[in-house]
Amino acid sequence: LMAEGRARMAEIARGMRRLGIAPNVLLTSPLARAHETAEIVASVLKLDARFEVLEALSPGADHRGALRWLASKAPG
Repeated sequence: LMAEGRARMAEIARGMRRLGIAPNVLLTSPLARAHETAEIVASVLKLDARFEVLEALSPGADHRGALRWLASKAPG
C-alpha cells in the first residue's frame, strides 16, 4: 500500500474500534497488499487475532471456497 492507502486504512480501523468491532480472525487473500491491510487493522484494533490466508480470496478464485471456510467455522 502507498502512504495514503495506509493512512486511509488506519482511519477506517479507528472507526471500527469506535464501533466495538473486534474480529477473532482476519482473512486475507495471498496478495501482499491484503496482508498489509490486515496488519494495519490488527495494529489499530490491538488484536491478537491470527491471519488466515485463503486462496479462495485470490483474484479470479471461486468464492465458494471462502463460503465453505466460513461455514466450517460456524457454531453448532
